[in-house]
Amino acid sequence: MFFEFYDLALEECKTDLVLKEDLEAKNFNPAEATKSGTLIEFILNTENLRKRPAMYFGNHRQIYGLWAMCSGFLWAERDLGITDSSDAMNFELFQLWLDERYPIAKGQTWDKLFYFQALHSESRALEQFYENFEMFIEGKNADAPPKWVELAIENIKKDTGK
Repeated sequence: MFFEFYDLALEECKTDLVLKEDLEAKNFNPAEATKSGTLIEFILNTENLRKRPAMYFGNHRQIYGLWAMCSGFLWAERDLGITDSSDAMNFELFQLWLDERYPIAKGQTWDKLFYFQALHSESRALEQFYENFEMFIEGKNADAPPKWVELAIENIKKDTGK
């Protein structure tokens, strides 16, 4: 019975699913989304948001506050009739990129993924978000190593003289 209900629910949700191919067919480039006035520009370039997230989201569950802010912004765009904005496409592609990068969390929203990965550490969850989001915006593949691995390799090369 569970699988019958699951199949029925999946059929109902298919109209809401966003396929990566649909976004790519629109010739969308995530790197162009850092233009002035976008949600992504606000997230990446507002120093207080990164350094003092409690000012924006309170002291607890800041990653959930960031997700709620982004989600609310995108819903407000839809309510105003703004479709296919660069912010909406970027966050849809970011979620698909994360699904490829962390297949174990496929289907979970990014706030839950980063909070789980950070072992319930608020500050680490935000660090994980920014690290992954910047990698996505830079156009790195989902299987690219994290920045700390790249830094470790560079330091090893320096120490060995190669």
